[in-house]
Amino acid sequence: MMSYLDSLCQALTARDPVAIQQLLDHPMAETLPASVREEAAALALQPANATRAPLRAFVFAHAMAQLMAAPSRGASAGREPTRQPTSPVAPRHEKHVAV
Repeated sequence: MMSYLDSLCQALTARDPVAIQQLLDHPMAETLPASVREEAAALALQPANATRAPLRAFVFAHAMAQLMAAPSRGASAGREPTRQPTSPVAPRHEKHVAV
């Protein structure tokens, strides 16, 4: 998935309408959010000197990279937490009212 997104972002940055259309025709394009597909299709129709940036594609690629880099919850299931609370009840944003 990440190599596909990297290719799409590179094609969008290069304003290569042929590469963008090929990537949108790829089966992986179905996994993209509709807003990213629509943005890519619109950018493929714009001239090479257009100033619009593919922000939705960049944000989606960044979010996917963060998700794929995050440790899975299953890997740390048997471990103890690294930080123990100092008291049985952690203080919250409580208001103290004088009586």
